[in-house]
Amino acid sequence: MTPHGDIHAFLKSLPVTRNPVTGCDCTEGEWLFTANAYPLYVRAAEIVRPTSVLEIGAFLGFGLAAFLCGAPSIARVTVVDNEYYMPGSLKACADNLAFFNGEKRFVRTLEEGRGEYDLIHVDGDHTFPGALHQMAFAWGLGPRVMLVNDYTYLDDVRRAADTFAVQHALPFKIWRTYRGWAVFARPETFRSLPDAL
Repeated sequence: MTPHGDIHAFLKSLPVTRNPVTGCDCTEGEWLFTANAYPLYVRAAEIVRPTSVLEIGAFLGFGLAAFLCGAPSIARVTVVDNEYYMPGSLKACADNLAFFNGEKRFVRTLEEGRGEYDLIHVDGDHTFPGALHQMAFAWGLGPRVMLVNDYTYLDDVRRAADTFAVQHALPFKIWRTYRGWAVFARPETFRSLPDAL
């Protein structure tokens, strides 16, 4: 692993950083270096201390790599990515997580990712119905914590998270990361989570 103080350099050192479809090197975006992006993934993992993680929508796996750096307790990860944004992203993600010696699964569908997880990160479908469906699926797996990315960035995701909260009568916190997380958790865990990272 790497010290979280050097998370940016660590992510730049991963073997796959370029999107072969667009030709863009993902380590050149300003979002990589901002203090409220990947350092807060590390911080979230330190707080939640999961032993297992499901990531829905992993792309190149930068977020999951940062979670792993923040929680040495993680022994098992599952990545669900339908490769809509980038063909071959599951292979790229697997290459980027080669440093992790725990159990790893890389699958294309939600059903293939079914299992028990402490932490689920929802960052897949960003349409209102798609995000709502993925949240419902993820919450149904019984995680201690569910983070919904892009809450403060995309209107459809925010509406989906707000709707999900009302449908399930769940309170949630908003962690002000680069694109914002809606933070849902089981009652005993929710009370212990900070209001901000």
